[in-house]
Amino acid sequence: MNMSLFRRFLYPIVKRSTPCTVINIHIDYDQNALADFTDTHRTYCSRFNYEYRQIQTNLLPGAKPTWSKHVAALEVIDDRDAVMIIDSDAQILPDCPGFDRLLNANSNHDLFLALGHSFRPNAGVIMLRGRSKASVLFLETLLAERESEVPLKDKAVPGGDNGHVINLLRRPKFREKLFLLSPVWNNTTQPTDWDYIRHYTGPMKAHTPIA
Repeated sequence: MNMSLFRRFLYPIVKRSTPCTVINIHIDYDQNALADFTDTHRTYCSRFNYEYRQIQTNLLPGAKPTWSKHVAALEVIDDRDAVMIIDSDAQILPDCPGFDRLLNANSNHDLFLALGHSFRPNAGVIMLRGRSKASVLFLETLLAERESEVPLKDKAVPGGDNGHVINLLRRPKFREKLFLLSPVWNNTTQPTDWDYIRHYTGPMKAHTPIA
């Protein structure tokens, strides 16, 4: 697969410094009545002067919308200090610190994920170091292997990206660059007083706030 197809310019060039970007894929949420906490993403980005990119069109026709977040991240990764990818059903709480500070404090790592309720990396919140060969290779490999079968132990939602993310992170070249986040950065089990991000999937879905 020609990976240059994924690196074409999807957005107009903006002539200003954009050190950190938060990416969200928001496709068919209204039709599926899924939890939507993207207002907390915007508030968070405004507080730390991050760029917020919400993708509302599938960037990879034929694939589930979740794969578009990796296309969007690959497009900007070489021009950012840090990139966060976050699902719409993940709520960023007011006390959440800037994620770039976390990356700066752990300079030997480039890929940042927390374990989900299955005790495997959860792709609902992914932080990537910008201008990093490991981050670029991770995204390129993920997209190149989208249609490949993953082992049973790594399978997640059929057609989704999480199983592939898990599988890639087992490989030494990516595992050595992985920083396992505390669950407070992507809590999928039950609310705690220390949460930064609550992701309303799995057991946490039962705790979704009523609008």
